[in-house]
Amino acid sequence: GGSIRQTTLLGWLLVPALVLPLIPFTSQRALVDLAMLGVIIPGIVWLGARWTVPDSNLVDRLGGLSYPLYCIHAPFVAKGFSSPGLMLLICTAMIGAALWLDRHYDRPIQAWLKSRKQSACPAKQALA
Repeated sequence: GGSIRQTTLLGWLLVPALVLPLIPFTSQRALVDLAMLGVIIPGIVWLGARWTVPDSNLVDRLGGLSYPLYCIHAPFVAKGFSSPGLMLLICTAMIGAALWLDRHYDRPIQAWLKSRKQSACPAKQALA
């Protein structure tokens, strides 16, 4: 059968939805965790499996942020649960830091590793 995934600008709604798990809605942490695990995160995954945004370099850049954000998020997010305003500021700073890390650390290292791999396997280059 055909793919049920559709290209739509609605896919951009997933970006702010990814911030939802970081916003303290209530002081009942167990309730928040249950809502995230049972409703919000499955909803984001479900929509992500059905929607995609039109091809864009921005999408590639956002995808490149996932690893740097993963690496730096824990200590920053732990400090922001006291205030939604502080959490917004922290998220903004983390995105800026992840952009910098992606451009000046992750991509150069990936390019260097790729060049080393290619120079180490000249027979593989001949087949390409």
